[in-house]
Amino acid sequence: SMSGVASRAAQLASSVNLAGKESAETTTKLGGLKEALAVLASFEGLSKLAEGLKDVVEAGEKFDDLKKRFSTAFGGLEEGEKALEQVRDLAKNVPNSFEDVSDAAIALKKAGIDPLNGSLQALLDNAAANNQSQEQLMKTIDDLGKASVKDGVNIKTLVALTEDGIPVFDLLGKAMGVSADRVRELANSGQLGANAIGLLVTSLGQLRAGSAADELG
Repeated sequence: SMSGVASRAAQLASSVNLAGKESAETTTKLGGLKEALAVLASFEGLSKLAEGLKDVVEAGEKFDDLKKRFSTAFGGLEEGEKALEQVRDLAKNVPNSFEDVSDAAIALKKAGIDPLNGSLQALLDNAAANNQSQEQLMKTIDDLGKASVKDGVNIKTLVALTEDGIPVFDLLGKAMGVSADRVRELANSGQLGANAIGLLVTSLGQLRAGSAADELG
């Protein structure tokens, strides 16, 4: 019966587990929802329910895709799920959307920077402090990835990072106990080690701490 289809669809919708580990089971349930949607769509008066279910299906498919992307970026299903859970928790305390925070986490990992060691939080705080768009945040991450080269640090990219709203030379100077000019000299002559990027991100995190949470209110 029609009410039976609607009831079954509602049951499926409420049981789709977006945060759980039963990926295959969730996929099966999403398939069932799609079938129910097809039936509901052909009956007038049930379009509202169909719309609600469509949202559940789309959210489920997006999350499933995200789990796959995290598994690829973090080197395995278990590692990906663990990282995704931490990113979900972090996203609750920033104004950025969960999707944007997830994209930033994956981009950092691909750039060779562990997003879960404080770097993602530091960059989200910096984005909030500088009123950066998601596009600008992703550019900053890209610049950070390019800054660390085999023999040290790329001076051009450090300059680009200052344009992204990061006082690179001041932060590194304070962290290293030298002047900003001395940091610039070291970078120019290729004497600034690759560990400078980690130092920079840690210092940035301290400088901008709480900016994203403050914006969230």
